[in-house]
Amino acid sequence: MERKPSIARGRESSVRARRPKRMPMNATNDMVRDEADQHYAALGLKRGTVKDMDEVKAARNKGVKDHHPDRPDGGSDAITARINLAYAWFKKITDKQPSFFTVEQLRRPSSRQSGPFNQWRQERQRSQTRQEDADRAESADRAETADTTDHADGAGGWEDAHYRPNNRSKTSEFMAEYLRIRGWRVSAGKVLAPVAGYKSYPTFPIGEVLRDVEITEERLQSELQDHLERQTNPGGGDVTKASIKSNFRAFIGAQADEERAKTFERLMVPLDSEQQDEAEKQWSILAAAVFEDQAAVAIAGLKKIFHQTKLKALRMTVRNHLVVVFYSKAGGPGKTEFSKLLTSPLSELRSGSTLLSDVVDKSNIDLFSQPIVLLDDMDKLDEKSVGAFKSVITSEYIDRRKFFKQFMVNVRQQAVFIGTANRPINELVIDPSGHRRFLMLTFRHLDHKDQKKIWGTINKINWELLWRSVSQDDEDPIEPVLAYMRQEDAKAAMNSPAGKLTRWFRNLDLSRPEVQSLAKGKRIKYYTFPDLFRLYEGSVPGSSGLMRPEFDRMLTEHCERGVGPFAGVKPTEFGRAFWPKQ
Repeated sequence: MERKPSIARGRESSVRARRPKRMPMNATNDMVRDEADQHYAALGLKRGTVKDMDEVKAARNKGVKDHHPDRPDGGSDAITARINLAYAWFKKITDKQPSFFTVEQLRRPSSRQSGPFNQWRQERQRSQTRQEDADRAESADRAETADTTDHADGAGGWEDAHYRPNNRSKTSEFMAEYLRIRGWRVSAGKVLAPVAGYKSYPTFPIGEVLRDVEITEERLQSELQDHLERQTNPGGGDVTKASIKSNFRAFIGAQADEERAKTFERLMVPLDSEQQDEAEKQWSILAAAVFEDQAAVAIAGLKKIFHQTKLKALRMTVRNHLVVVFYSKAGGPGKTEFSKLLTSPLSELRSGSTLLSDVVDKSNIDLFSQPIVLLDDMDKLDEKSVGAFKSVITSEYIDRRKFFKQFMVNVRQQAVFIGTANRPINELVIDPSGHRRFLMLTFRHLDHKDQKKIWGTINKINWELLWRSVSQDDEDPIEPVLAYMRQEDAKAAMNSPAGKLTRWFRNLDLSRPEVQSLAKGKRIKYYTFPDLFRLYEGSVPGSSGLMRPEFDRMLTEHCERGVGPFAGVKPTEFGRAFWPKQ
């Protein structure tokens, strides 16, 4: 019985009949071979030496890395695209003919293939291909490829002028043109900045300075995306999920910058004479009610907070950088709450509770864009980080490392630090050179009834009036009390754990019985660090502020400088020990 073909089979046979005959993709085909030569050259490979696609992939990855447009030394979109095109060609041909590279390795060029005529023919085909590519590029952007075709033909390589890495790609030209329009530049240190520099007061009005925000890479990227969208859709285009996502951060940043500028503008409106008199009365009431220190010192310290905050916001030079620390010997009576009230006009621009270790953390960037940083309940700072913390206080710009990046970014340091503590600053920040960058204002210790009365006074203070009473044009408010601060710093240094240890070590008498009982050794006596530490703790009141590692380090430094009764430090069976002077 004769079987009739099904409809599907008939359709398949008819399609097969109509389909044009495909050219066999093998290495003997001249067209494929000539095209392969160009792709080998694009990937930097030599024909007949490639074993498999892994070598092609490795060559592709290396080429893309070397010519990536995001490289700091410049790259090329065109070269990267050409490399990817070559890789796609090899991938396609090996999918259809897995033995392609095996056949290539077995083939050796004959004398006919390597003769002058064949070389001329191959070079002519390459030249024609390059000319066609150049023509297409010129139609898209005539200025980019003008007068470069002859030079490319004479070079004899696969790349023409459109693919040369020294030529800017369209993307690079787009970004360079936008920087020119905005009046920005990239400095030698890879920092974005205005060509004419940032605006500063009093050269420019306050409003213009406050709105001349820092140029960051994130800001530039957002503006470039917005600029590209405006060029693509001059009428604005439709609102889509993609457009919202790409513009969201830029929109939020612009709104925040405007609110910040408005806040500072409000606090920089000068007072009339009547308002200034009222502000001075409130300053006196506040200082007398809250602090044990002299009223002039307390007022100068509080005004210094306002003054340097305004100077930093206007990019003005700050002298005598200062960290004001509110101190009380016991917990309470509301140092943190007072700090928040004091900075309430900038409540939206104030940081949360911050640790000293966060300030010196190299990965912390956003912290320094906030005008006020609250160091609440200050912890003891690692002695190795003291220098870094002092540098942050006084620096206009600092280097910080971005997450997931291997390079540093230059960040403007706009923060003014305010601290609260239950221990003196010389115990929290151990610095033999002194604490002139800190002003410690001591809170009054009163009973509950008196505290309630004081807080009633504090809550009546007009904080915005006090902020406006301190102008950025005023002289440095801390100048009149600097001499007093130096005297207090010297007294505090003598009463600090480090000062007590220095006096104790300098006056240590080895002939005293309690000291002789600690001596070890028969012929030559020596004294170990643990024994001396216990002796120090038992003989010096209030020495608990010094830990054992600090004790060992400071005694070693004193001994090296010739201070005290010991000649040096040597290792013994009991550990490191001091040897007396002869």
